[in-house]
Amino acid sequence: MASLREIPAGHIISCVVELDGREQYKLFFLAAHCVDHALCLKITSVMRHFQDNSRRAAGVAMCSAQEHAALTADSAIEPGNRFEIPYRRLGGEYLANDRGPVSIAILERVRVATAKAITLNEAERSELRAALDAIRF
Repeated sequence: MASLREIPAGHIISCVVELDGREQYKLFFLAAHCVDHALCLKITSVMRHFQDNSRRAAGVAMCSAQEHAALTADSAIEPGNRFEIPYRRLGGEYLANDRGPVSIAILERVRVATAKAITLNEAERSELRAALDAIRF
């Protein structure tokens, strides 16, 4: 485990977040570091959300399980499902597992998905586009 603020943008992380009133262990794409939080995009392996909705599917970056060691199944990185994970939480630094950088091909798919995501407003899209353009490997 490492301090969230020490993990580079462009990496996949795993950490505990609160969802639906309970803490859950989830995978995220770390898109950018901000003043007091990391801007992260949720990764899901629940593909049924996109199978019957081509507009929604266009707004996610599809990844096969073979493309990254952190993915245990075919998954989607969702630019429209953003999480601002704080660097500090009660009890100290927010910790996460660095699962390693994504490939340039995956990063490019995240860029394309950001342009097409129907759940992003223009300000969010612009912020995310700038963050993705700043990622360097």
